[in-house]
Amino acid sequence: MTYTFERIIVAGEHAEFDSSDLAAQIGELFDSAVHATPVDLEPARAEQSLTRAGLHVVSSNHLADVQAWAPPGQTTWVVAGHDAPQADPATEVPSTIAEHPEVGAIGTLLALAGVKPSFAFATAHEIAEQLGATLAGGGTQVWFENRDLVDEMRRRALARMGGRSLAVASATERPLLGLDSTLAMSNDGQPIDVVGPQTLRALTRFYATFSEIGESEQLVQAGASYARRVGSGGGLGIGALALGLRGQLAGLPQVLADAYRLSDLIEESDLVIGIIDTLHPQTIADSPIRMLGDYAAEAAAPLIVFTHETSLSNHELSEWGIHQAYVVGRESARSDVARILTGTWIRRR
Repeated sequence: MTYTFERIIVAGEHAEFDSSDLAAQIGELFDSAVHATPVDLEPARAEQSLTRAGLHVVSSNHLADVQAWAPPGQTTWVVAGHDAPQADPATEVPSTIAEHPEVGAIGTLLALAGVKPSFAFATAHEIAEQLGATLAGGGTQVWFENRDLVDEMRRRALARMGGRSLAVASATERPLLGLDSTLAMSNDGQPIDVVGPQTLRALTRFYATFSEIGESEQLVQAGASYARRVGSGGGLGIGALALGLRGQLAGLPQVLADAYRLSDLIEESDLVIGIIDTLHPQTIADSPIRMLGDYAAEAAAPLIVFTHETSLSNHELSEWGIHQAYVVGRESARSDVARILTGTWIRRR
């Protein structure tokens, strides 16, 4: 017995079911005559997925511990999500970075340089004391307005890294700064105003100085900022930090896809099924669905998507490379999927 589609890739994020659940269901529905390969692209499980694929991964709150990194000459990966700030870092920074990730890249840079991250918005004099140095006046302003201190902090961080390379897999495409940034908009596209304008101006100055230092090494174009790069808002700026420390910044869906050899898998398939919890303009941009659409188009394989709600029109679905999106109930997902697949796409020849 043969079916219209017999080699299927099931990939996506977690909903009421995930890729492995759906792949197993397909095997049951068609008595294993249809082979479905699951690919887990769920950001919450990305650290485990990338580790299983052979990458050296550390969590962002252990980033200051260089001994946890891969050996010198190798790459250490960090998965950075769309973390929304819960406090203004300039006015509410506590004593430890673990309790308050709002210190973000600045605090992590300090930690890598051997300075407590709680000094993220300290004065130049306070930082100079931490470094055992002296300043000739002008020490009452925030420390990163002093280019020499920023340069020294970066130099110390790179020295402690000892030839190790940092790469960030960002689960968001939003930058760190700007109207479309992770500091200005939540994961669902709603505006947030936790970080005050004075702090935003200070962050802008830090990244301007940090980026200017990288210009001499051709890490960034003249006048550009790491904090405006796509995905730099991941982990509240960890992606921007990696760029300034001679590292890499990549989109998490693409990093997972490369680890799974997803392009090759789809090339060998004849149907691609994507999974996403909700399919809206503000959720699809940071999801792997667009990438699935690109790969499916290259392989001339149709892409269908299962979701629990969608607001995309047929025209918008087409723009994302989606042939059809199906809304399935949260309580009836399994039966809804079975009905759709057996009644439409996977039928006996």
